[in-house]
Amino acid sequence: SQEGIKELEDLLEIASYGDYLDQIKTNFTIVRGLNYYDGFVVETNLNFKATNKKGKEVDIGSICSGGQYNKLISRFKGVDIPGTGMSIGVDRLLFVMMQLNQIKVDEKKPVIVCVMDEKYLKNYYEILKILRENNINSEIFLDSKKNLGKQLTYANKRECPVAVICGENEFKENTVTLKNLLGIKGDNNQKTVKKENLVNEIKKLI
Repeated sequence: SQEGIKELEDLLEIASYGDYLDQIKTNFTIVRGLNYYDGFVVETNLNFKATNKKGKEVDIGSICSGGQYNKLISRFKGVDIPGTGMSIGVDRLLFVMMQLNQIKVDEKKPVIVCVMDEKYLKNYYEILKILRENNINSEIFLDSKKNLGKQLTYANKRECPVAVICGENEFKENTVTLKNLLGIKGDNNQKTVKKENLVNEIKKLI
């Protein structure tokens, strides 16, 4: 309608007061939630090419989107209150910031706590708690039905540095077995230590 066109003209005029008018384009084919928005809608896109870890160009879509919704509040309050808002795709925004080297991500891989026997599940979570309380990035293997070999295969794929392995003997003797997953093949990469030395021994390996 003419009213809508006038609104866009006013918005573009206000935008011209700043330095980014050249970053704004009108697109009359965009459709967003017709039962939600009742005015202008906005979608933002990158002004540079994004690539994945393999260097292949990828289209990550809109980073930030929104618009005008003058009748939204009436659904809850029974009165029309004009509103405008936008939502940001946080994961996409972080991806973009990493592309521009504007954010550093700690990619330290977690120590994996293997689950050998479901009846000791509480004990495994106690170990996990000890590690996290000492600022050691760690996680527990959630599928206890998978054998140790498959759990270690998963840990290797995740590039986890250490696997904590505890069975009935370890719990009886109050010890833990640590497997250095980044060790040299052929070396003895596994050792059993007292539980009270767990944190210090793991810190030597990560």
